[in-house]
Amino acid sequence: MQALSVLARHQLLRRHRPVLIANGAADTLFCPGALGHPCTTATAITQAERGFFPSAASFTAAAIPGAARSRTLSPAAAPATSTIDNWLTTQGA
Repeated sequence: MQALSVLARHQLLRRHRPVLIANGAADTLFCPGALGHPCTTATAITQAERGFFPSAASFTAAAIPGAARSRTLSPAAAPATSTIDNWLTTQGA
């Protein structure tokens, strides 16, 4: 959380809606690069990111196999889109 501004931290801590973080499992730019944690599994993403959203109604993490930075533009677009669509459906959207 050190890299986040005070305003950004405040906004994240106040988030009361469901949260989905879908990272590309092959993202080497941010995972483990800038973020400093692996994004290869949903468990790893949850362990690293859940603390940013303590007031979220729910928290879901997904590691999209074969995807890197541009999940929806990569060859892994279908699994990324499917993951997001399924999550939206479970949220009633």
